[in-house]
Amino acid sequence: GSTVTWMGADVSKQAAMLRHEQHELRPSYAEPLWRRISEGPQAPTRRVTGGSEPQAPACIASGELELGELGLPTDPCQGPFQIVNQANGIFTSEDQAVPQLSANGMTVAFLATAPPVARGNDFGLSENAPTDLYVADMQEGLTRAQALRPLTQFSGTGSGEAYPIIDLAISASGQQVAFTTKRTVFVLPSLTYVTAPMAVAGMSELFDIDLGDGTLTRVTHGYEGAPGEHPHPTAAAGSDPYKGEDGALSPSFSTDGETIAFSSTASNFAYGDGNTPAGDESLTFDGSDAFVVSRIPYSSTPTPQSVSTYPANPTLTPAWRLGATAHTTGTGTVELYVALPGAGQLSAVADSAVVVGVAHSSRSARHGSDRGATSARRPRAAGRSHSIGHAKRSVAVVLTRPVAQATLSEGAAEGAVLMVPLAIAPAYRKLAAQQGGLPATVYLTFTATGHPTLHERVAVTFVITGRGARRRHVGAATARRPGVRR
Repeated sequence: GSTVTWMGADVSKQAAMLRHEQHELRPSYAEPLWRRISEGPQAPTRRVTGGSEPQAPACIASGELELGELGLPTDPCQGPFQIVNQANGIFTSEDQAVPQLSANGMTVAFLATAPPVARGNDFGLSENAPTDLYVADMQEGLTRAQALRPLTQFSGTGSGEAYPIIDLAISASGQQVAFTTKRTVFVLPSLTYVTAPMAVAGMSELFDIDLGDGTLTRVTHGYEGAPGEHPHPTAAAGSDPYKGEDGALSPSFSTDGETIAFSSTASNFAYGDGNTPAGDESLTFDGSDAFVVSRIPYSSTPTPQSVSTYPANPTLTPAWRLGATAHTTGTGTVELYVALPGAGQLSAVADSAVVVGVAHSSRSARHGSDRGATSARRPRAAGRSHSIGHAKRSVAVVLTRPVAQATLSEGAAEGAVLMVPLAIAPAYRKLAAQQGGLPATVYLTFTATGHPTLHERVAVTFVITGRGARRRHVGAATARRPGVRR
């Protein structure tokens, strides 16, 4: 008894409107209005929704007197709905169900035919749209666009959604809305079917929306889930044999919202329906009856459950592979950084193409030009020539080097890196001191018991720069030319 709502005509004499609405809308134009009568005779009448919102703070600050023609959401005075026909407005008082209130009066359920502004341009589909269902929150501080929640929506995509919402009710808590319609398609994704609508339209049926969990339930059904029916003339398959509002009407909730009362002309809801016409199927009349239906709580169904133990950690087998990078120091040494898979034996040989001259004897060609390299060197390239040309020589060698677990790291994990210095043999230092240094290729070999032998190669350059290179060159020249002052 604290609040009233009604379809009010001549709205400008009851609630605030923009100037153009006051003069251009017909007095018969109707709109849902709302008033808190518990606050006394001076309590204002407020618009539940509309094509404009003149009392919005942004609208008052703008000083706007009329809406733009496009109906844009950015207009500070634009309400939730588009005014598609100013002669009739967005609602009409004809064939319009009365808005419904929750027990505290703060939630209003109502029907409207106009498209919401938020839907945008729908290419004229909404001009002949059926009624759709909405709820509005009347709490202070909300704009009418913020307060509006659509529950059904016409999108013009099929005949199953072209039927209007006929009647409605809201529960005392404001968390459930019941309505009746022949509609079989509900396109809003915010509602999830508990029981799906029928595939083909027939008699109007009763539906229930739970606003808390966003579900839609078809309440009315005949035996074994069939649609509501009564004797009717023969009709083509897939067509509606019932006319008008034949079917469910007048829903009403109990206080706790667990029971809905309604009327229906269907004759297959209860066995032995006593006022069903008998015999002649040409009769289309069937006496209506009152029904009540209670919510069916679906209890949890226990299912066998088991939780397995944690699986054992998988055994990680490191990949058996070799990797290497090189760093030239500028002192004739290359630092090799070798990623090893574990313990084993590592050897490295650096080969480079060097000049071989005719002045060397066969013996000196084999040994003299490599003098200074470690005696353990084994040349990798063949084809030594006694004429002027180039031949591959091993310019630096690392003897086979044992790599133990402790040398790598504790546990010898994959990716352990070992630094191996590779110094150029003295016989080739002069070549490394020339501009650009001495390019070479380092060949790595890694062996370990029980594993395949790994090979890797990396390009390096032996370089000797700075005063150290000049001193060595001068000293070497002086040694070969006695008597020259140093």
